[in-house]
Amino acid sequence: MCCAEDSSLSLSDGDFDLALDLNDGHVPGLSITPLMEEHIFPVCAPTLLRSRPPLRHPADLAWYPLLHDVTAWRGSHEHAEWERYLEAIEAPPLNLHRGYTFNRHHLTMEAAIAGMGVAIARQTLIRGELESGMLIAPFAQRVPTGMHYGIVHASGARDDRRVAAVHDWIVEEARRAVGALST
Repeated sequence: MCCAEDSSLSLSDGDFDLALDLNDGHVPGLSITPLMEEHIFPVCAPTLLRSRPPLRHPADLAWYPLLHDVTAWRGSHEHAEWERYLEAIEAPPLNLHRGYTFNRHHLTMEAAIAGMGVAIARQTLIRGELESGMLIAPFAQRVPTGMHYGIVHASGARDDRRVAAVHDWIVEEARRAVGALST
């Protein structure tokens, strides 16, 4: 069965064959095949910059609405990505309790494309939008989240050749994607 779930839901042994999950590498009672580490950074639509002060330094974010993904990773809160990013680059304090919140990463990115504000993007999920120019990254710094995408499964799940085939295909596609991200 294929099913998309909110990152706030717990993974329960036996409810699935394989799950793609963004986590810290620990899912009690289950096995994880690590795929790739996630990095985050701010993005916005180029049109957003036309009507506001320049966005050259993190302190300039004070002039822009912030877009928040409340389901950044399991157990995160609605400002977790912004906090992690700004702390990692040692940015000056900023009021993060403003802007708009969304319950899916793709909705947050759609809001950024629409020019609603500046969002935190996940490197593995945003390449096409950056290459097409729909979004730009105003700052060069990309910050590791400490979270990794991985395939979560019960021990023994890969004994089923069908599950093993899907697992191995996902691993190979992830290797290709990691290679593409590093170019």
